[in-house]
Amino acid sequence: MAATSSISDRIKIARKGAFPDVNIAVQPIISCKEDGYDGCQGGDQPGVYEWIIKNTVTDETCSNYKAKGWKSGQTCDAEQICKDCTPDGKCSVPDS
Repeated sequence: MAATSSISDRIKIARKGAFPDVNIAVQPIISCKEDGYDGCQGGDQPGVYEWIIKNTVTDETCSNYKAKGWKSGQTCDAEQICKDCTPDGKCSVPDS
């Protein structure tokens, strides 16, 4: 969370606080970075930064935090990275 928060803060500074805020999603990292992290079990920021550079990362509007990782059965698929849901609970992956 600290790594994504620091990146989000840097984005806000670079955008001079312009609306809307961009908050990097934590959940895709926890679901996809298979190195023992599983929700709130901790981790290291440099490893997260490296993972973000090499992979797709989205903002919080695409992937809500669930506090569960790949060891808890969270999969690393397109819907886990980013999904849109309707009020009736139907979800889909948005077009790129």
